Amino acid sequence: MKSLGDKAFSSSLWSLLGSWIGRLIGLVSMMILARLLVPDDYGLVAIAQIVVMLFQIVLADGTESYLIRKADITQDDYNTAWTIRLIIAIFISYCVFFGRFFISEFLNEPRLVDILTVLSVSNLFFGFTNIGVIKLKKALSYKPIFKLQVVQKIAGFITSITIAFQYGTYWALILGIVAVSLSEVGMSYVISNYRPKVTLINFKQQWHFTKWIFVGNFASFFRNKFTQLLISKNMGAMELGKFSMAFQLTEMISTQLINPLLAPVYASYASVRDNEKELATLFTKVCGIVSIIMVPLFSGLFILSEQVISTLLGSKWMGIVDIFELVIFFVMAQTFIGLPSTLLTILGKVKLLAIINWVMIIILIPSIVYVVYYQDLYHVVLTRMFIAVSFIFIFYVFLFKYLAVDKLLLFSAIARPVISSGIMCCYVFSLKNFYEDSLLILFFEVLMGALVYILMLLMLWKVTGRQNGGEEFILSKISSILGAVK
Repeated sequence: MKSLGDKAFSSSLWSLLGSWIGRLIGLVSMMILARLLVPDDYGLVAIAQIVVMLFQIVLADGTESYLIRKADITQDDYNTAWTIRLIIAIFISYCVFFGRFFISEFLNEPRLVDILTVLSVSNLFFGFTNIGVIKLKKALSYKPIFKLQVVQKIAGFITSITIAFQYGTYWALILGIVAVSLSEVGMSYVISNYRPKVTLINFKQQWHFTKWIFVGNFASFFRNKFTQLLISKNMGAMELGKFSMAFQLTEMISTQLINPLLAPVYASYASVRDNEKELATLFTKVCGIVSIIMVPLFSGLFILSEQVISTLLGSKWMGIVDIFELVIFFVMAQTFIGLPSTLLTILGKVKLLAIINWVMIIILIPSIVYVVYYQDLYHVVLTRMFIAVSFIFIFYVFLFKYLAVDKLLLFSAIARPVISSGIMCCYVFSLKNFYEDSLLILFFEVLMGALVYILMLLMLWKVTGRQNGGEEFILSKISSILGAVK
């Protein structure tokens, strides 16, 4: 029997591998489509993606959190969860389909009628996704999920690129989204032999927990997409396209690297939630691991922002550099908010999380309305970043209230990657003064920056007495992998 740590690490590897392959496909797709399409196309699709985002947030998180958290689980639990998701999918598809004319008129965008028609139907089918996928996650069996991730990315890639080359239209992006959703539904029944049935036998028990997650998720959805709606209505699809691309490029790391790394962690938290000391230790270690990976990546993106955008997207996207740099800090703040938020969910504080999310909305709405009407796109992103950074402290204050985390140890685990990344940025910035931009030079700067970061991180870890954090865990797993290869 594998230990919990080994199973979580093995699951993380499969999750990361699937994510990296998917992201490589996505990166190639982005580089091609960014040259075939224009910012206006991306702005239009960004509005349409709000529908997709609504389904992903509302349908996935609530039931999944409940099922993974529950210790003694039955087929009735899985079937009830699947039925709840299906009912919500039908309801939302109905609302989108019959509200498509109103949405199109409100946003002054007649092209949305046909787009929302297609997405409302495809997302209805998305509601039939096999609940057995969550059963695999609960068992930390991520190898089958790896297959699902790869297949859906390939399906989206082939569809988008084919239509873009053939017609050069925004439908390349829309139908790519549809292909990803439909392939996920199909593959969910291939990788899992579980066959859900319609029942609401455990509805009351599940709804008591998930209703607050749904409330919080609606708040999170509204918070993240309200800005885009205002930009679309008052600044136009072109500005929304710039905003969307800056976020898409940055979140490529957060959603496709950090999130897959953390996906098995939720199940690991659930298995030790009754042991407060072990749970606090695991949280500190997870924060250290995420910081070791995330902070240097985002720091590198910031210091090399011009080269990254020029190389990946082309010269016509250079106007988003300033926005891109702010988005980097915003996404980093969101990641640090997600860490305590996940743990508070495990501790059952879903009502508290819902309240915090709605407080953020109350603060966000008047602030964003003001800057959209009286400022430019740069100040819109700056406002969002400032609010996100401010709420980091609130989430951690509540976490410390309900879990006895060693604050000094946690600070040290996060500070070492931050200091090392700062030194790395200074070094890379000095290199920029001696070389002209090119793909080869960008690769050289990344390689040298990574070397400096690793050396500084190991030195600081040794100076601080090799404290419990992410370094020891990562080194032990690298050693295990190298030993297995030999």
